[in-house]
Amino acid sequence: MQFMPSGKPDRGLVNCVGSDITIQKRLEESLRISNRALLATHKCEAVIAGADDEKTMLEGICNVVTEAGYPMAWIGSLSGDDEDNIVPIGLDGRHQTYLDLIAPHLQAGGTGTTAISRALRTHRPAVINYFSRELERTPWREYAIAHGFQSKIVLPLLYRDSLLGILNVYATERDAFNAEETHLLTSLSHRLSLAVQSHRNRSALQHLAYHDTLTGLPNRAMLLNRLEQSMAHASEDSMAMWVIFVDLDHFKYVNDSLGHMAGDTLLVTVAKRLLSAVRERDTVARIGGDEFVLILQDRADGNNRLSAETLQRIMNTITQPVVIHEHKLHLTASMGVAVFPDDGATPESLVTHADIAMYRAKEIGRNNFQFFTKELNERARLRLCLETDLREALARDEFVLHYQPQVDLRTGQILGMEALIRWQHPKLGLLPPGRFISIAEDTGLIVPIGEWVLRRACAQNKAWQNADLGKLRVAVNLSARQFAQKNLVQLIDCILEETGLEAPYLEIELTESVVMADVERAIEIMHELKDAGVELALDDFGTGYSSLSYLKQFPIDALKIDRSFISDITDDEEAAAIVASIIALAHNLRLHVIAEGVETREQLIHMRHYRCEMMQGYFFSKPLPANEFENLLLENRQIPAEPGRAAA
Repeated sequence: MQFMPSGKPDRGLVNCVGSDITIQKRLEESLRISNRALLATHKCEAVIAGADDEKTMLEGICNVVTEAGYPMAWIGSLSGDDEDNIVPIGLDGRHQTYLDLIAPHLQAGGTGTTAISRALRTHRPAVINYFSRELERTPWREYAIAHGFQSKIVLPLLYRDSLLGILNVYATERDAFNAEETHLLTSLSHRLSLAVQSHRNRSALQHLAYHDTLTGLPNRAMLLNRLEQSMAHASEDSMAMWVIFVDLDHFKYVNDSLGHMAGDTLLVTVAKRLLSAVRERDTVARIGGDEFVLILQDRADGNNRLSAETLQRIMNTITQPVVIHEHKLHLTASMGVAVFPDDGATPESLVTHADIAMYRAKEIGRNNFQFFTKELNERARLRLCLETDLREALARDEFVLHYQPQVDLRTGQILGMEALIRWQHPKLGLLPPGRFISIAEDTGLIVPIGEWVLRRACAQNKAWQNADLGKLRVAVNLSARQFAQKNLVQLIDCILEETGLEAPYLEIELTESVVMADVERAIEIMHELKDAGVELALDDFGTGYSSLSYLKQFPIDALKIDRSFISDITDDEEAAAIVASIIALAHNLRLHVIAEGVETREQLIHMRHYRCEMMQGYFFSKPLPANEFENLLLENRQIPAEPGRAAA
C-alpha cells in the first residue's frame, strides 16, 4: 500500500493506492513448499550415491529431508514379509522421543497412525493435513501437536509391488501436502525404493558369500576371517582360543535312508543346538556336509579337566535324540580340538589340525573328542596315503577274507564262521580292518567294498558246502552306509542267487550303533532281511545304548557279546554279572548267544557255566585265510564237548 499527496499540499489530501498480494503470497508459499520438496530430492541423491549400507543411507535421507525445510522425517522398514511389523531404522535425531513412543506399537503389529494404515493397505501415498482433527489420541499424537506438527504424508517404498518400508514426512502447516508436493515426494520415494532394494541385493549377495545357505551359519570364508580376528585378539590379551572341529557320525546313513530333506532338517537342528551350547561371542560355522567348526574365544582355562567338561557339554547338546519324519534318530559326533597358539599360527593350520584330531576320534570308536598332537600330523599324512591307495585296492584285487570259526560250546563243533576283511597292501603288507575301514566309511568306498565281501563270503561258503565240508553259516558285518542302501535286500537276494548259497546260511551282523541310529527304519529293514530268509545277529552287544523295549522288536536270531566283557569275566565280578544278565536276557527272548573274544580256558568254562551257546575267539582259532580254514574243516577240529554231552 502506498500514500501520495493529493492536489495542493496545504489542502492535506492524500491518495492511498493499494494492491491485493494474496495471490502473490500464495505463489510464494507454493514455491517455498515446492522448493523444499525439490531440495530434499536433490540432497537425497547425494546421500544415496555416498551411502555404504542401508541403515546409513536411511538415516542420511531423514537428515537431509529435515534440512530441506520439513520439521521431522523417519523411515520404517518392514520386518520380513510381515506388513504389520514396522521397524523404525531412520530418524532425524532431534525427535527421537516421538519414535520411542510409537516404535513399540509398530513392532507389536500396530500401524501407529491412520495414514500409515492406509499407505500399507493401498500401497499409495496417504496424507493427513490436520493432526488435531483426524488423529486418535495417542502419546505420539500429543508429542506431534506439542511440537507444532500439523500435517504428515506417508509414502510407501515399493519395489515391483513388494513393500519395503514407509517414508514419513511431517509439516508445521495445515493442508501442507498438496498435489504438486505429493508428486515430488512420491518421486523421491520411488528413487529411495530402488536404492533400498539395491542395498538389500548387495547385502544378500554378501551374506551368501559368507554364510551357509541351509543353516545361516558362517561358512568357511567367514570362519577363516573370524579366526584371524580372534587370533589377533587372543595374542593381545594372552588368552587361549580353541578351534573345535565337529563331524556327525554316520550322517550319510540319514541321507541314504531317509533322504536329503531329512538330512537337511537334521543339520539345521544340530546348528541350533551348537549355537545354544556356546556364548554369543563364540562362533559356530558350517564348512560343508556334516562338518561344523566352533571358535571358543577368551578361554583362560587351559587345563584339560575344564576343557573336557566344556567339550562334553557341547557333545551332550548335540547327541540328544531328534525326531525327523516320525523317525527317532540317536546322534553321535566326533570332535577334534586345536588350541591357539600351541597348535597353529594361521587360521588354515588350526582348522586342519582340529580336523586331524577329529579323525583320530573317529578311528578310536567315534562319539568322543581328541586334542591335536604333533604325532597326529604324521598319522594324518599316512591316512591320506592310505586313502589314495584304498581307492585302487578293489580294482587291483588286493582284499582278502579271513574266517574265524564259531564253535558250539555244547558239542565243540564248528557251526559257522565270521568273514573278516584284510587288505594285502603292496607296500605295508597285510592290514587289519582297523587300519582302513574308517577311511572306507568316510569316503563311501565301504559300499562297493562291502558288496565285494558279501559276494566273496557267500561264494566261498557255497564252495565249501559243495565240497561236503559242512552246512556252515557265514556271518558278514554290515556298516551303517551299507545298511542304509535302498536296494540292500535286492542286492543280497541277487548275491545269493548268483552264488547259489541258501539264505539261512548267511548271517548279517549289525552293531547297536547302526540299528539305534534310526530304530523304526532299522526294524523295517531287518524285517525285510528276515523275509528274505537270512539270519540276523546284533553285534558288540552291551557297548551301545539299545533299549530293552526296542530289543524285543528287533527280528534278530542272535546276540554277540562284545569281547570287552569277555576279557574281564574271570577277575571282574561286574563284567561277569553283565555277561550273565545278557545271556539270560537273550534266552528269555529266545535268542542264542555268541561270545566274542574267548581266549582262555577259564573264559570258556565261564561261558559254558552261563549256558552260552557259541564262542568265537583265539582260544579255538584266530581268523584264517580261506585255505587254512578249509584245512581246519578237513581236520574236523573241535574243542572238547561240554561234560555230559557227546559231540554229534
